[in-house]
Amino acid sequence: MQSSNDELKNQIRTFTNQNEIDSLVAEQLGWYVYGIYRPDNKLPFYIGKGKGTRVLQHFDQAISSEKNVAKLSEIRSIFIDGETPVIKIIRRDIETEDRAYEVEASLIDAIQPQGNQVLGHGATEME
Repeated sequence: MQSSNDELKNQIRTFTNQNEIDSLVAEQLGWYVYGIYRPDNKLPFYIGKGKGTRVLQHFDQAISSEKNVAKLSEIRSIFIDGETPVIKIIRRDIETEDRAYEVEASLIDAIQPQGNQVLGHGATEME
């Protein structure tokens, strides 16, 4: 069991290394909203907002955390299934963090991804 856990961690580390966001790219992205997808799905299982390398922190968390929250479990499951997750920047160069929160909340409300435990920042209810 330990070796399969180590193999999973190595697969995730390799993925994050291959998708590294350097400082020039980070500057061009500015504030952004992203989705993390299973390779065979058209809708993301997780939507977030960030700046810099934020999107990759979820993968680091999937390695370092023992939590079985939906987002982390799904990330691990993709790699266990021998697949590679897809990261898409849905919107980039958003003017302010507050605006990025609004875009994120709107997408979470519309799509209701299984990996998001809470509504977007500042949202009060999901109908």
